[in-house]
Amino acid sequence: MRKYLFKILIFVFVNSVSGFAQKNNALTLESCLEMAINNNFDVKIAGQKANISVRNLEQSQKEKLPTLSTDFSQGFNLGRNIDPVSNQYVTQPINSATLGLTSSTTLYKGDIIKNTVSLNEKFQKSAMIDAEILKFDLKKAVTLAFLEVVLKQEILDLKIEQKKIIETQITRNNALIELGNLPKSSLIELKAQLENETLGILEAENQLLDAKNYLKKIMNTPELEIKEVKEPLVQDLFKASINKTDNLVGVPLLLQKKLNVDIAENQIKLKEGTKKPSLFFTGGLFTNYSSQANRRIKFIGEPQQVIQVSENQFISINGNNFPLNVVSQVPKTEEVRFGYLSQLFSNIGLGLKLNLEYPILDKNYRNTQIQISKIEKQIAQSELQKAETEVKNDLLQIKTQLENSKKLYLQAQKYESAQNEAFKLSKERFEEGMNSFVEYNQTKLSLEAAKSNVIRNKYTHYFYNLVYKYYTGN
Repeated sequence: MRKYLFKILIFVFVNSVSGFAQKNNALTLESCLEMAINNNFDVKIAGQKANISVRNLEQSQKEKLPTLSTDFSQGFNLGRNIDPVSNQYVTQPINSATLGLTSSTTLYKGDIIKNTVSLNEKFQKSAMIDAEILKFDLKKAVTLAFLEVVLKQEILDLKIEQKKIIETQITRNNALIELGNLPKSSLIELKAQLENETLGILEAENQLLDAKNYLKKIMNTPELEIKEVKEPLVQDLFKASINKTDNLVGVPLLLQKKLNVDIAENQIKLKEGTKKPSLFFTGGLFTNYSSQANRRIKFIGEPQQVIQVSENQFISINGNNFPLNVVSQVPKTEEVRFGYLSQLFSNIGLGLKLNLEYPILDKNYRNTQIQISKIEKQIAQSELQKAETEVKNDLLQIKTQLENSKKLYLQAQKYESAQNEAFKLSKERFEEGMNSFVEYNQTKLSLEAAKSNVIRNKYTHYFYNLVYKYYTGN
């Protein structure tokens, strides 16, 4: 006896743990939304495009910094050429090189750099909003598909429960037949109804499978096995209030359209900046080498004493001028080639330049571009007004459907309660032999339809409640 009791306890415990684990592993709406966003290729591509806009922004910010570049060239010429160092014609083979280091910076450019940075900041925000728009639309689609799975699951549970009712009735009738209180023919209609309920279960299972496959398709998770889904929690379902003034700032589409107006305004400033003067500063270090450079004098050894006749120093004797002999130190030298590195270090030069540019005549090109940008801003403003109108109309429709679905849900519950009482009465009368099976079955079907109607209206109300929150954040 103790063995059997122990086995029963183990069986109950294992089933309880299994049921708990299955419930914890059930898919939630939040997990489905997360998977759908993570697996959606359009969202990934939008994120990658946003990364490009970040790089463009970083680059435009660095335009304020000076540039620094170096250049080097080495050449060999034959025949009649110009020596790049002396700028003279030479006929001998010439080997030459130039080396330079240049830096430049923009001192002023009509605020174009500042406005370009501002424009790229807006482009970055726009790229991020593009991803949010995709996520926003994806959330609505996933929510609808998820609730469809929950709905089909509840309808399947309802069908299974209806089948159990018929099976219970068959069991009861079998007992009455054995007692002789009912004829065997009373089971024929019940068994036919049992087969019909089995068919309804198969149809409900197929509909549930289709709903799960569609949900997996939207989430891009074809290998995912959906065993169970968890009904989403919508707080205060019956007390859901709709604000008279809705905050639509969080709708990504409106944020993007508003940003497009700012981008158009920024474009106007950029085009106006092209009509202003620009000031640039450039500086550089330069040097060169030429194989035809003059040879250099090199001192070698100690200087030598040399006696020379002076050309301008004389001594006068008896009226005659005699030149003097002068002892001088003469250095000992020789001519040597002016080396490659020596020339590069000796020929270093510095250059500084300040450039001022001011547009005078451009065939009215700049004015035309400014006018086009102003028209583009007007278009962006019109698109914003159009989007605001469309979103407000969508929200008005959602609010109407939310209110109507709430009323239908509450009324469906009342109707289900009334049908449940009618079914109980019909069941009692059928069991007492006062009602035919047709009448009994009709009340059962009416109750089943009432329960299905409650389920459908509940999830319709769920959907519009969640979508309303997506739009308003309330």
